[in-house]
Parts: sequence; structure tokens; C-alpha cells
Amino acid sequence: MEYKYFIFDLDGVLVHSEHLYTEAKKKVLDRHAIDTSSLDTSLYQGKTDTDFFRAMKQSFPQLKSSAEELALESEKIFKEELYTQMRPMPGASEFILKLIDRGIAVANVTSATSLSQNFALELLGVKDHFLVLVNANNVSEYKPSPVPYLTALKNIQVPASECLVIEDTVSGVLSAKAAGLKVCGFGQSFPEDALRNAGASLFAKTYDELWKLVFS
Repeated sequence: MEYKYFIFDLDGVLVHSEHLYTEAKKKVLDRHAIDTSSLDTSLYQGKTDTDFFRAMKQSFPQLKSSAEELALESEKIFKEELYTQMRPMPGASEFILKLIDRGIAVANVTSATSLSQNFALELLGVKDHFLVLVNANNVSEYKPSPVPYLTALKNIQVPASECLVIEDTVSGVLSAKAAGLKVCGFGQSFPEDALRNAGASLFAKTYDELWKLVFS
């Protein structure tokens, strides 16, 4: 079938930026004298900074600031030092423009802030094509909760069966599946098996693969 809507995650799907968020969070922990040398941050990909720091407070009781305060500290570092280092994923802009040419609409659902989302989409040169934008500033719950994708569906006003979600993390796949959406796992953030086990029914490593998978 030809979908009417593609719903993209942001980090690891449209832009290469997960390493920048990781760097910001590690800088916060370093400032609070937490040794991050053996920390496996990949376990928290797709989760909000607040969720990450809640987990850190359980592992490191010496962290006295609240998870929310630590998340704000991380966001400040990201804004002031790192976010301009964000780079487009190869083929992302071209893929979106090809969708538009076919009359297929696009939306973006991310756990990032509106600032990061706007910068990333402007970097790609396709922001004006996105009819629906969901981010950490306009939802009450975050991935893996279905709320972000349910919020998108409410604004899209297209049946879930006519949409395809592109996600690169387990929490993102779980979120989209819980909202009743079909998901294509994407990229190299997680192994294909992990994304399929979470509920992805398709998988592609690159945008060329994704185009052939969906339209050939």
C-alpha cells in the first residue's frame, strides 16, 4: 500500500545528534563529580534527559540536584555549546522531498525540545514541509508512552493504518506501536533484532534502502 503520512523520529533518523546529547549529559555528571568512564548511555537512547537523570540518581545517590534540575543543566550545555554541531542524516532531505513530490505528508515526533527540533528541521531545509510537530514541550508523557504518537495522530487526522513511522530506538518503536501505528526500524542506533522485537515490522539502514523497501 502507499501511505498517506510518514511520521519521523528526529535524532538518529533525520539528524545525527545523539552523541551530542550524550556529551551534554556526561558534562553534567562530570560537573557533579560522577565518573562516566564505564557508563553505557546507549541504554537510554530515545528517552528524555529527565528520565536519564532519574536513572542516574538511583545509581549515584550522591547526586543531590533533582532530575529536572539536572536535565535543565544538560539542555543549557546543549544549547550553548553543542547543538550547532548537529548534522543531517545522509539522504534524509532528499527522501522527504521525494515524499512530498508523491503527495505524501510528513510529521515529526521527538523527545527533544522544540529548540532542537526547529534547528534540526531548518538544518535539513525541509521544516516548512512538516505539517505536524510533536516535541518534549507539547506533550505530558514521553516515549515509550504512546502519548507523543497519539498526539500526532490527533493532529494528522488520518487513520493510523495509512501512516508509517520511522524510528531508530526501542523506546520509539514501543511508543508508536502502542499508539497503533506501523513502524519501520531505521539506522544503526540499535540492532535490527532489537527493533523488530519491540514491534517494528520493517527495517532499513539507509534512506535508499527505505525507499526501495516501501516503494519498489
